[in-house]
Amino acid sequence: MNLFWFCNDCSNIAIQNLKISRRLDSLEQKTNDVLEQTKECFSVVKTLYDRAPNASVQKWSDVVKAKRPPLIIKPKNSSQNSVKTKLDVTNKVDPSQINIAGVRNTANGGIQIECENDELMQKLHEAARNALADRYEIQIPEFKKPKIVIVGVYDKYLREIDIFINKLKDMCGTSEITFVRKYKPHAGFTQIVQEFTRVTNTSATLIDLIVTNNYLLEEIRGDFPQISDHRIIGCVLDVQHGIKTEEMKYKRKFNKENINTIIAELYGKDWDYSTTDVDLLYEKFMKNITETVNKVVPLENTQTRKQPWINRFVIQGRRDRDEA
Repeated sequence: MNLFWFCNDCSNIAIQNLKISRRLDSLEQKTNDVLEQTKECFSVVKTLYDRAPNASVQKWSDVVKAKRPPLIIKPKNSSQNSVKTKLDVTNKVDPSQINIAGVRNTANGGIQIECENDELMQKLHEAARNALADRYEIQIPEFKKPKIVIVGVYDKYLREIDIFINKLKDMCGTSEITFVRKYKPHAGFTQIVQEFTRVTNTSATLIDLIVTNNYLLEEIRGDFPQISDHRIIGCVLDVQHGIKTEEMKYKRKFNKENINTIIAELYGKDWDYSTTDVDLLYEKFMKNITETVNKVVPLENTQTRKQPWINRFVIQGRRDRDEA
């Protein structure tokens, strides 16, 4: 394009239009590249999804029904214990004729008896009622249908989830969370953190993004330590884990007084062992020393600190900061 044929204003307009056109072409090319990459990602995800095995069609209720209900025998005398109940049942009913699978104690002196099949259970029920009905309550619990039936659990592809992921990528490193309100009705996402998590004298910012579509969280806690200006947010789930027992340490508290007492005690010991056996001499020598020390300065239990990193310097620093 020859711009010398135009006036200055027209020339400037033409130049700007040319720049805008080139910029649009560049943006269009970048957009097409992103779309191609997105299509490739979607193709991979869809392929993996199609290969995923189908969920089991077995129902939870089917598993529950496979377990036979037990026979409950409970004494009418509330002060009786389970040992007496078990003894009475053994004396009145021969367990070898019924093939009992297991016996457990229950509350109020009762016992729970399990048999291999329904036929044996009915046989035991009849024998127990004939022999023990005058002093015991005997019943087979009624089977209740489970309230929750779980079948074919699987994840379904939703276009809204892709929208959410792309939106989240654009906001990495920012404090914007307005997308939660916009996409919550579609994909069921919600933002857990609802408070400002970085608070200063002049501003308050929400910088934590904890997003979930799982409403079965057992507990959500927020911890607000004094040292940091960033409030730590955490999610506590119902996870089974081992309980670590508290570590115990043992030590002796020596001082000048009990050391003098140990010396005095050792002076009064019999050191004439009347033997030339070196091993026996050493054994008796160590016995005298150990008995004396244990008598005067016994071992004492001491608990280890749960937070050994919180020392006096950290505590003083917190106090100075709070008083400033």
